[in-house]
Amino acid sequence: MTTLALGCDTISETERAESPTGGVELSLQILRTGEQKYELYKVTAKGEIEYGGGFKAFNGTTGWTGRLTPEEIREFLVVLASTGWCDTEPHDDPESTTRVAIEVRCDEGRHTWSVRGESEEVKKMHALLDPIARRRLESDLDRLPDPNEPPPDATG
Repeated sequence: MTTLALGCDTISETERAESPTGGVELSLQILRTGEQKYELYKVTAKGEIEYGGGFKAFNGTTGWTGRLTPEEIREFLVVLASTGWCDTEPHDDPESTTRVAIEVRCDEGRHTWSVRGESEEVKKMHALLDPIARRRLESDLDRLPDPNEPPPDATG
């Protein structure tokens, strides 16, 4: 496991008051190398969620940004608190081929970890963020025909 504490990047009172997340930020990169499935989720202090999949995630970049609702922000903060990542190193499974990179900015400062395996904490955060990030697909899904309607008459 790699642990890196990045200075004393604590959240100021002004930022805490003005930010929808209270200044809290998270980056969660999950690289399932055995499946070649790569995901990157970022929650920003602006109350936005960013998502990157595939090679974008592998390279640490995102391609979609959406806004979190106040309820989603509350849920995010509760799940983040339950992970302990603001003050405790994440669990590591040295036998796993899955790589997880976590960067979190909380009142306690900014912490960055690289671990192996999807711990219960990683699974909880993924279970929260993935459905939110799937909103990026809504416009495509809205264009699809309604499966309950008969297909248009092809004979014209």
